[in-house]
Amino acid sequence: MSSLTIKNWTSADIPLAQRAAALEAAVLSQPCPFRTQSQNPAPVAEMYYAQVAETSVLRYRGETSRLLRGAKEIAAATPDNLAIMACDSSVDLVEEDRRFSLRSGDLYLYHPSRKLELIGGDRLGISTFCVASGLIESAHAQAWIPLGAVLPRENATTRLLRAVLTPLLDLARDLPETAFLSTLRHAAQVAALEAGGRTHERAREAKGRLRLHRAQALIERRHRDTAFGPAAAARELGCSVRLVHQMFEGADRSFGTHLLEARLRTAWKVLAAPDHDQRTITQIAFESGFNDLSTFHRAFRRMFGVSPRDVRSRLI
Repeated sequence: MSSLTIKNWTSADIPLAQRAAALEAAVLSQPCPFRTQSQNPAPVAEMYYAQVAETSVLRYRGETSRLLRGAKEIAAATPDNLAIMACDSSVDLVEEDRRFSLRSGDLYLYHPSRKLELIGGDRLGISTFCVASGLIESAHAQAWIPLGAVLPRENATTRLLRAVLTPLLDLARDLPETAFLSTLRHAAQVAALEAGGRTHERAREAKGRLRLHRAQALIERRHRDTAFGPAAAARELGCSVRLVHQMFEGADRSFGTHLLEARLRTAWKVLAAPDHDQRTITQIAFESGFNDLSTFHRAFRRMFGVSPRDVRSRLI
């Protein structure tokens, strides 16, 4: 993904001064200031950040107080975004003159340009998913009032959103750019419609697209398992095999084609990696999810126009 930016900082690996600068730089691209109730924050912090175009995902675990850095700059340079926040534990939110609780499992939808304060313990685990408003159809973006809204964890739509968004950062390196963008875009649409109490046809269509993204993400996670197929996907998604296939009817590829291409992309990456040159092509094929070598060779040449041996021999 040529335009994907992924950063991974761990305080155990970076000197203190460099860590502070790196974390502050990342926080400055995020729109939410925080404060802590404790005077003794723990010393370890981790931050993972991925961005494609005008969408981004941030996961932070560690010192709450560190996110105080650059709060004024954040308020002054906030882009026009919609953001969805998830917390690992219960915290209090203060937006304008309102204060309310956000439980683990709840989601919070808000405009980052508004003043928001999060009050928790000395350590915090959060994930935020930001989407530029311009990427969202106006009918969706305006479906709710500018004040933030809590999507409770008991809500089926909230559970769907979490199932789609939670693994997104872990999959960012393998997802095509278009999949990363459209997943966040459709999640923001569904969240905005849900917060606005809209249950019309657009909401149903948006949820359908989000279920497709969830199934596609499941393929990205499980395609290396040779036993994974429509039946296994149906069990994990909690639906019938027929519904799994129906999810892909409106997409450009069927479930089987999507699964095959995910396995082939994985095989290509391993074959082209110098640090895997001691592994045989057969091993790589099976570890990529294939259980038949002739099928692998035919599909590989059909998709890429070269043989696995050509890739291994650096002949392309």
